[in-house]
Amino acid sequence: MRRGLETRPKAEYFPDCEVEGKDGGDPMSPDLKTCERVALRLTTRERAQLAEHLLASLDEADEAENERLWAEEAERRYRAYKKGLISSRPLSEVMRHARDKVA
Repeated sequence: MRRGLETRPKAEYFPDCEVEGKDGGDPMSPDLKTCERVALRLTTRERAQLAEHLLASLDEADEAENERLWAEEAERRYRAYKKGLISSRPLSEVMRHARDKVA
């Protein structure tokens, strides 16, 4: 077991925090804002451990959940494109830009 957050009671870090808001989970509910405020008061090492723990929890999503999330994101982007909120670029331009970034 890793040292850090997993070895401490969660209430020690976030006594007033809930994962979801009282209304069922507004992404920036008052509870989440409170958790964020508390997390930002942690030491750099503790914040790094918390970030590692949170990222690891995302890896636990199963393949079906990942597919669902990507489908939702694709649909959101498509709707934004159709409404003129975002633009498109030719694939050749996107690939050239990506290659330049990794070169």
